[in-house]
Amino acid sequence: MKKQQTVTNRPYVKGLDGIRFLGIVGVIIYHLAPQLMPGGYLGVNLFFVLSGYLITDKLIREIKQTGQLHIRAFYRKRMKRLLPSTLFMLVLVLAWITWFNRELLVNIKGTVVSALLFVNNWWQIIQGDSYFDRFTTPSPFVHLWSLAVEMQFYILIVLVIWGLFTFLSTQRARLMAIGILTLLSAGLMAWLYQPGVDPSRVYYGTDTRLFSLWVGTGFAAAFPLATLQTKQMPQKLRQWQEMIGLAVLFLIGVMMKYVTDQSPFNYYGGMLLFSLLAGVLIIIVAQPTVKLSFLFRFKPVTWLGKRSFVLYLWHYPLNVLIQQQSNGQPASAARQLFLVLVLTLGLAEVTYRFIEMRNWQGMFQKGVKWAQQLWKSPRKAHLKEKGLLAVSMLVVLSALTGFAISPTDPDHASQQVKKVIEKNEQLLQETQLTGIQAEALANGVFNTEELSELANKKVTFIGDSVLLSASEELVQFFPAATIDGKVGRQLYQTVPVVQQLKKDRKLNKTVVIELGSNGDFTKNQLDDLVGAIGKDKEVYFLTTHVPRYWRESVNQKLVSLTKNEKHIHLIDWSTASTNHADWFYGDAVHPNKTGAEQYAVLIAKSLLN
Repeated sequence: MKKQQTVTNRPYVKGLDGIRFLGIVGVIIYHLAPQLMPGGYLGVNLFFVLSGYLITDKLIREIKQTGQLHIRAFYRKRMKRLLPSTLFMLVLVLAWITWFNRELLVNIKGTVVSALLFVNNWWQIIQGDSYFDRFTTPSPFVHLWSLAVEMQFYILIVLVIWGLFTFLSTQRARLMAIGILTLLSAGLMAWLYQPGVDPSRVYYGTDTRLFSLWVGTGFAAAFPLATLQTKQMPQKLRQWQEMIGLAVLFLIGVMMKYVTDQSPFNYYGGMLLFSLLAGVLIIIVAQPTVKLSFLFRFKPVTWLGKRSFVLYLWHYPLNVLIQQQSNGQPASAARQLFLVLVLTLGLAEVTYRFIEMRNWQGMFQKGVKWAQQLWKSPRKAHLKEKGLLAVSMLVVLSALTGFAISPTDPDHASQQVKKVIEKNEQLLQETQLTGIQAEALANGVFNTEELSELANKKVTFIGDSVLLSASEELVQFFPAATIDGKVGRQLYQTVPVVQQLKKDRKLNKTVVIELGSNGDFTKNQLDDLVGAIGKDKEVYFLTTHVPRYWRESVNQKLVSLTKNEKHIHLIDWSTASTNHADWFYGDAVHPNKTGAEQYAVLIAKSLLN
């Protein structure tokens, strides 16, 4: 290879900011209002593919032009891109929870250290944290798993590009090697995935998520960015690309709208398909003469796209903190969502302008000199600057204090809930094989005939981790019941569950639904679930007791539904459990032993009436 001293700068492609916009909008909607875009989490795959494409394009261009890879400069730029903004967010959030939400400090040291070392995804896997349960792991830093995957990819990609150009002499061989890496990662995801089991391991794992980044690598090797910038293109080819681009954009939209995070299709190739579609969209949008690219170069779209990284950093912790601050008080969902979005935009803009777009090393050196000058200045001089410095120091000291005093509690409420759920899941498996004799949980509540009627009653329970946490008590009343609970389950994910229960002949005459703890749903989604169950069933919906802004919305929809349908009934767990904090674990969502007994008694009474 011919050696050169410099690497020509690649052209800046505004349309790629539009790709970032599409990704961040999907992710934010998924986290803030998942019922509106159940597949919004696929926005992360968009980021992965684009990152793999741009990083690989840069490295290939460098090795072709200079004959070598400037590894130190490469990693310096990557760290400058990710670390300062991440550290800024961590400090501010840690300072806030130190002052106002100290319950979130429990077990946070490992989360923060793993985030700064970019191994947070593996830390969450080791801890057994679920990405899909919003209560047993209420950390404001759950979303940092994806930054860890990216940084680990940056380490691997340098080795891969060096190996490709050292040992493989043809483009075809290099593309085949990248294809093999892609299929290995996607295949590992499919192999490790177990239907019906929380998929957090395959969702978090670097090994099972790298395929999206390798897809980007493959497209960069096949279609370098510089070659896509040519203004000369046959009209027929451009028309074909525009048609393909529209079709791909439509399919991406459909998947982000309808493919839920619990869908087996996702893990058996769905994410790989989405990544390939994202790669096609990138190379089409990157061509300035293709009309579709104009849509992605729209100014508001590119403005948000440029800030996608800091928007990603801020939206999740702000959502968690505002939810925690509300402490379950009734509030307008629209108002809370508006507050999260406004604060996200504001803090993202501050972070983008003053952290991400600055020379961090130079800023630090200038900051030290500036602080020294202020210290030496007369007492009454530069009062505003001194006030800013004092506030900054207070924030940093608060964050460090919170980190230092963070307690390690293996029996924290979230861990207690996990243990109860795991024990009850095992119990359910044994119960379905052997059965348990019904017994009364509350003296004098039921007579012998009523207990016998309950014991013989065939009921199907469908719910989330709240149902699982009370399943031991339910089984004592309803030993003939089928209990289908899943951690993190959303109502809009449940139609396939009902269809499978029907297929297995486990959807009994009486159906009890406990859903809504993990998020809101639309009226159409609720109607779809009711339609899937059928009008020949007696259906009971439990209202939700959850300290989140969607509680009132969920419960209002359930009340309205039961008013209009004779075969649908309401069990008002929300009202029954009000002013009974002693019935719940620390998350105020999952019933403890006392609460589970009251939960089971309430359901049993409702089904006898």
